[in-house]
Amino acid sequence: MGEKRHTRPGGRRRLSAALALALATSVAGSCTKDAPSTPELDPSPVFRSGSVGNEESLGGVDATMAQVDAFTTSPQGFPRLAVTVSSRNTGTVRRENPDVQLRCDESPRGGDWFLGSTWEPSSLIDGGGRSEGVVYLGFPAKPEDGRFTVPTCTGAKLTLIRVDDETGQRIEVAIPLPEDLISDAIDAATGPALPLPPRSS
Repeated sequence: MGEKRHTRPGGRRRLSAALALALATSVAGSCTKDAPSTPELDPSPVFRSGSVGNEESLGGVDATMAQVDAFTTSPQGFPRLAVTVSSRNTGTVRRENPDVQLRCDESPRGGDWFLGSTWEPSSLIDGGGRSEGVVYLGFPAKPEDGRFTVPTCTGAKLTLIRVDDETGQRIEVAIPLPEDLISDAIDAATGPALPLPPRSS
């Protein structure tokens, strides 16, 4: 379709230290009596609400969705948002940015981000480093036809997703978005395909 959207490959997912330990325990115990269950190795995911402009702590990386704007629609007429993001690695080793998705009631999955974004979900930040820029988000795909996005987005939420490097706990922060912002994105003028060309100096 000409659009260069970033899909989220499963290869990005890493085994947590807890899961690796659980697998090692399973293999080691295969020739012995049943080992006692250790549910603390698989901590329950955390779901919480956030807000635009608020710094959110995501297990070693803090992120702020500083501003959310309607962007031009794609040449195919698909709505897009431009999200200004700042993130910082609070540790001393390289860590991944959180994933960021637009979620809507009309689809069970989140929307993808576009290549050409100057802040990239799941990209690495050096220990103690910061990452700032804009990520361009699309509406989620239709459940019945993944080639097209949903035309409307009720219950719109920006969702930040990250797995804590220390505990292996999945953290999701949902940031509600106003209806008029979504309407502006749907009604926006047609813009260029992404990635955008670099600005001339």
